[in-house]
Amino acid sequence: MLPRKFRLSIHDDIEGLIRKGARLYSPFFVIRYRPNTINKLRCAIIASAKIAPKAVHRNRLRRLLYKEIYTYIKIHPTPNVDLAILPTKKALTALPIELITTLKKSLSLLPKK
Repeated sequence: MLPRKFRLSIHDDIEGLIRKGARLYSPFFVIRYRPNTINKLRCAIIASAKIAPKAVHRNRLRRLLYKEIYTYIKIHPTPNVDLAILPTKKALTALPIELITTLKKSLSLLPKK
Protein backbone atom coordinates (compact mmCIF):
# COMPACT_ATOMS: atom_id res chain seq x y z
CA MET A 1 0.00 0.00 0.00
CA LEU A 2 1.12 3.50 -0.72
CA PRO A 3 2.00 5.44 2.46
CA ARG A 4 -0.41 8.21 3.40
CA LYS A 5 2.09 10.98 2.62
CA PHE A 6 2.06 9.92 -1.05
CA ARG A 7 -1.71 9.56 -1.31
CA LEU A 8 -3.93 12.22 -2.79
CA SER A 9 -6.94 12.05 -0.51
CA ILE A 10 -8.63 15.44 -0.26
CA HIS A 11 -11.78 15.46 -2.35
CA ASP A 12 -11.26 19.01 -3.64
CA ASP A 13 -7.73 18.19 -4.81
CA ILE A 14 -8.97 15.16 -6.73
CA GLU A 15 -11.88 17.06 -8.30
CA GLY A 16 -9.60 19.91 -9.40
CA LEU A 17 -7.11 17.45 -10.81
CA ILE A 18 -9.78 15.63 -12.83
CA ARG A 19 -11.15 18.90 -14.19
CA LYS A 20 -7.97 20.86 -14.90
CA GLY A 21 -5.13 18.34 -15.01
CA ALA A 22 -3.17 17.43 -18.11
CA ARG A 23 -3.67 13.94 -19.55
CA LEU A 24 -1.52 10.99 -20.52
CA TYR A 25 -3.20 8.11 -22.31
CA SER A 26 -2.18 4.47 -22.36
CA PRO A 27 -4.05 1.31 -23.37
CA PHE A 28 -4.78 0.42 -19.74
CA PHE A 29 -5.39 3.76 -18.00
CA VAL A 30 -5.58 7.51 -18.26
CA ILE A 31 -3.29 9.57 -16.05
CA ARG A 32 -4.37 13.06 -15.04
CA TYR A 33 -1.59 15.16 -13.52
CA ARG A 34 -0.96 18.67 -12.27
CA PRO A 35 2.05 20.28 -10.58
CA ASN A 36 1.83 20.80 -6.82
CA THR A 37 3.73 22.89 -4.28
CA ILE A 38 4.21 20.11 -1.73
CA ASN A 39 7.54 18.93 -3.21
CA LYS A 40 6.50 15.30 -3.55
CA LEU A 41 4.41 13.11 -5.79
CA ARG A 42 0.88 12.38 -4.56
CA CYS A 43 -1.33 9.79 -6.21
CA ALA A 44 -4.92 8.54 -6.29
CA ILE A 45 -6.23 5.56 -8.23
CA ILE A 46 -9.87 5.90 -9.20
CA ALA A 47 -11.38 2.59 -10.32
CA SER A 48 -15.09 3.03 -10.81
CA ALA A 49 -17.78 0.37 -10.86
CA LYS A 50 -18.04 0.93 -14.62
CA ILE A 51 -14.81 -0.98 -15.23
CA ALA A 52 -15.60 -3.84 -12.82
CA PRO A 53 -18.88 -4.31 -10.97
CA LYS A 54 -17.21 -6.32 -8.20
CA ALA A 55 -15.12 -4.45 -5.65
CA VAL A 56 -12.76 -7.42 -5.37
CA HIS A 57 -11.48 -6.87 -8.91
CA ARG A 58 -11.22 -3.09 -8.53
CA ASN A 59 -9.32 -3.40 -5.25
CA ARG A 60 -6.92 -5.99 -6.66
CA LEU A 61 -6.11 -3.62 -9.50
CA ARG A 62 -5.66 -0.70 -7.08
CA ARG A 63 -3.31 -2.69 -4.85
CA LEU A 64 -1.16 -3.72 -7.81
CA LEU A 65 -0.90 -0.16 -9.13
CA TYR A 66 -0.23 1.37 -5.69
CA LYS A 67 2.52 -1.17 -5.03
CA GLU A 68 4.24 -0.41 -8.32
CA ILE A 69 3.96 3.34 -7.83
CA TYR A 70 5.56 3.02 -4.39
CA THR A 71 8.46 0.96 -5.72
CA TYR A 72 8.91 3.48 -8.55
CA ILE A 73 8.97 6.39 -6.07
CA LYS A 74 11.63 4.68 -3.93
CA ILE A 75 13.95 4.09 -6.90
CA HIS A 76 13.46 7.06 -9.25
CA PRO A 77 13.39 10.80 -8.60
CA THR A 78 9.81 11.88 -9.11
CA PRO A 79 8.37 15.22 -10.15
CA ASN A 80 6.26 17.33 -7.79
CA VAL A 81 2.87 16.45 -9.23
CA ASP A 82 -0.52 15.20 -8.19
CA LEU A 83 -1.61 12.12 -10.13
CA ALA A 84 -4.99 10.54 -10.68
CA ILE A 85 -4.85 7.19 -12.43
CA LEU A 86 -8.09 6.04 -14.02
CA PRO A 87 -7.89 2.40 -15.16
CA THR A 88 -9.88 1.17 -18.17
CA LYS A 89 -11.62 -2.17 -18.67
CA LYS A 90 -8.57 -3.47 -20.53
CA ALA A 91 -6.55 -3.17 -17.32
CA LEU A 92 -8.59 -5.94 -15.70
CA THR A 93 -7.73 -8.49 -18.38
CA ALA A 94 -4.12 -7.42 -18.89
CA LEU A 95 -1.24 -9.37 -17.47
CA PRO A 96 0.37 -7.73 -14.42
CA ILE A 97 3.69 -7.37 -16.24
CA GLU A 98 1.95 -5.44 -19.03
CA LEU A 99 0.36 -3.08 -16.51
CA ILE A 100 3.65 -2.57 -14.70
CA THR A 101 5.67 -1.78 -17.82
CA THR A 102 2.97 0.56 -19.14
CA LEU A 103 2.74 2.33 -15.77
CA LYS A 104 6.52 2.80 -15.52
CA LYS A 105 6.67 4.11 -19.08
CA SER A 106 3.83 6.55 -18.37
CA LEU A 107 5.42 7.77 -15.13
CA SER A 108 8.69 8.39 -16.95
CA LEU A 109 6.81 10.67 -19.39
CA LEU A 110 5.68 13.04 -16.62
CA PRO A 111 7.27 16.49 -16.75
CA LYS A 112 10.42 16.68 -14.67
CA LYS A 113 10.97 19.09 -11.78
